[in-house]
Amino acid sequence: MTDERILLTREETAAVLRVKPQTLAVWLCRGTGPRLPVVRVHGRALYRRADIDALIAASTIGDSPEPRRRCRG
Repeated sequence: MTDERILLTREETAAVLRVKPQTLAVWLCRGTGPRLPVVRVHGRALYRRADIDALIAASTIGDSPEPRRRCRG
């Protein structure tokens, strides 16, 4: 099965993103947070694995293992 067809529950998605399931619910309800498309199946919010992977890729800063300079506070 391709990533585009893999659907994850809110709990599974939260585990991948390392946030609480309630955080995903708030993002969806308020329209805040990252734009993560939702697939509704029988009233349940499901998330495509491909969309989650794309969000992670888009949020990645740099792609080398070199140490970063310290940011100013």
